[in-house]
Amino acid sequence: MHCGSQRVVKNGRTSYGKQVYLCRNCGVRSVRQYHSNRWQRELFQDYLFGKQTLGQLAKEYGKAKETIRRHLDCCKALRTNGETDRPMVLGIDCSFFGRGYGIIVARSPSLRQNLYWKEITTENTAVYQEARRYLEGAGFRIQAVVVDAKRGSKEVFSDLIVQICQYHQQQIIQRYLTLRPKTEAGRELKYITDSLTQQDEDSFAESIKAWQGKWDCFLKERTYAADRRVVNQRFGTLSNHTLGA
Repeated sequence: MHCGSQRVVKNGRTSYGKQVYLCRNCGVRSVRQYHSNRWQRELFQDYLFGKQTLGQLAKEYGKAKETIRRHLDCCKALRTNGETDRPMVLGIDCSFFGRGYGIIVARSPSLRQNLYWKEITTENTAVYQEARRYLEGAGFRIQAVVVDAKRGSKEVFSDLIVQICQYHQQQIIQRYLTLRPKTEAGRELKYITDSLTQQDEDSFAESIKAWQGKWDCFLKERTYAADRRVVNQRFGTLSNHTLGA
């Protein structure tokens, strides 16, 4: 402000609704100026938690919609306590709220912080590549990633340790076993896989190994169709390969 705050009064608003101040001594009109980093932080807080549209944010901050969108797209990850220098496990996934509109989010469980997010129209390899370039460019050292089962996401991080998230693992298993397996072996396997999130790696591997040992003979059973294709007895599905004579 100019000439002391006691001589400054409100004097209308800009075309975007921003408050304008007038200095009675020198006649200078001005609006509040935000420090760049602080302005971005406030903007993202309002955007994420205030559920405001780009038009509403443009009016509140006295900026054009294109400026607001540009700042949202160029979000800078916060570097706190030197955590960017430590190897970290990254969870990354896309969520869609309708056709052609979604958000990709990359989160660090150890920091309990979302490090990257962006509005997207589709989920493909390019979306994950852009996220990785941004994070590594910001100084984050990614040691391993947890992704869904989509091929594109795994390809982008193929040089790192990649794990499919437990929820998606259970969904894949459910597609084969169904919610109500017909065989006793299938029901036992579903019981084991349902407890995936409550077990560590060693105990889960032991459970699967014991199940395989118990049902070894059953798993080797085959039924042949008239065209000599193999019917998989475990799930009742028909194999694609044709047996030799």
